Amino acid sequence: MALLGAFLPAESAEAIYRIIDTIARSLKTKDETRTMDALRADALTDLCLGVPSNVRTKIELRVDATTLMGLDDNPAILSGYGPMTAQRARELAGDENTVSGIGSSPIPSVVW
Repeated sequence: MALLGAFLPAESAEAIYRIIDTIARSLKTKDETRTMDALRADALTDLCLGVPSNVRTKIELRVDATTLMGLDDNPAILSGYGPMTAQRARELAGDENTVSGIGSSPIPSVVW
């Protein structure tokens, strides 16, 4: 056995983990004896070695609308991870391949 790791942007790491976890959960049946960690390791191996998957995922980033507009630099929150800089949140919000939708609420916060 060996340990494999990567130093990634938080949003990439969170999205990759969610994909791997979703695949692993789809493999877990009542007769499956492998642990969830073992299933995640198998899912990662399959993905890296070219076994196709149709699983897609999304990340959730909470950020003040005023921060997105550049009026302040409040940190954003990446669900499942923690704080992210205002600059990185603005970069993600401006990437058409990253943002699938933006909603607003009465408080100055945007979630996608």
